[in-house]
Amino acid sequence: MKARKSLLTLSLLSCSVFMAANSEALVTSLIDPNIDLSFSNPGARANAMGGAFIGVADDATAAYTNPAGLTILTQTEASVEVKSAEITTRIRQEDQTILELNNSTDGVSFLSYAKPSGKSTFALFRHEFINIELDKFTFVSPAILGELAGTTYETKLNIRGATYGAGLGVKLHDKFSIGGSIGFSQLNYHYSVDRKYLDITNSRNEVSDSAMDEQYSLSLLANPFGDLNVGLVYRVGPELNTAFTYYGRRLENTLKVPDMYGIGISYRFFNSLTLAVDANRIKYSDLLENYYYFDPNKVINAEWTLNTGDFEANDTTEVHAGFEYVFSIGETPFALRGGYFHKPDHAIHYVGTSIAYYQDTMKEGEDDDIFSVGIGGVLSENLQFDIAGSSGDFVEEINISFVYRFQ
Repeated sequence: MKARKSLLTLSLLSCSVFMAANSEALVTSLIDPNIDLSFSNPGARANAMGGAFIGVADDATAAYTNPAGLTILTQTEASVEVKSAEITTRIRQEDQTILELNNSTDGVSFLSYAKPSGKSTFALFRHEFINIELDKFTFVSPAILGELAGTTYETKLNIRGATYGAGLGVKLHDKFSIGGSIGFSQLNYHYSVDRKYLDITNSRNEVSDSAMDEQYSLSLLANPFGDLNVGLVYRVGPELNTAFTYYGRRLENTLKVPDMYGIGISYRFFNSLTLAVDANRIKYSDLLENYYYFDPNKVINAEWTLNTGDFEANDTTEVHAGFEYVFSIGETPFALRGGYFHKPDHAIHYVGTSIAYYQDTMKEGEDDDIFSVGIGGVLSENLQFDIAGSSGDFVEEINISFVYRFQ
């Protein structure tokens, strides 16, 4: 069973990081690493403020975060973000011990170009929503369903995904703007597993594939009075087809990226201090659309079972809060930032009673509290530099951004 389920890890990994597909089934895995996809907003400035940026949205990252905020821009500008992150994934094993995996990645995570024209602003962007590289993750099988105890599975996994899109913001009134974006999400993955017993490779399974689907959002930004801004965003996650052959059978998955509703409020005090709070409602229950799982209690060729309530995923509300304080050293403006992000548990977990293994391994997960700090400055008349660092129980991340404003 473990050998077969090791092959299926890719499917749930894609689910756990909230990739998506539009076909028949999402299948679970007995060695679910539950790797996660962050819904944090792009840009070092936003991340330094705990990701609270829906109600701020006053730079080119608004193309993804809140397209209505693009109307704040007065100059054509381009931005780039580089991210270095280490994410810890905890896997609960049958004996209740915890296996920890560390995924370290770095690279360009966001690009954008925004051009104002009259009362509207058009933008192009690329947003990397997943970057996972697990090299030689080793799992030792218990003796179930004919597997020999001590059978080892060496797994390699690479998943990368990015959305390429366009955003538009339109100012309908001096105090009210609307916006939207549409993009195509591209997922590429490669997965392999070597099954070994007594250090001898008995079999090797390998899967490479790609998938694409559209993603879109609708948003608004209002300035009801003074320096108070209110932003709203509704983002529809993509659905990406994934498929592979398993013991001669073609398996296709429906892996749905959860939809997200967000509200953000920001207020600027004394022209130098901005406070911001976001609340994002994320529909993690979307992951269970057409969710199939492997049922060891059934006979061969009838083991794939549609979930009718044995597995659950909780919808959650993520809270982001942060501040930005602007000051000058000589004639050079700088900004000091800090923030907090509460990330509730949202793991797919087993609530049924008929399969002991799932009861032991697929339990509810853990909340995480992530704190962030950052600083930014205007290096020249046209160039802005920002850096942010974030730390929680399961994530360590550094973001560096540059914004260039054209004259």
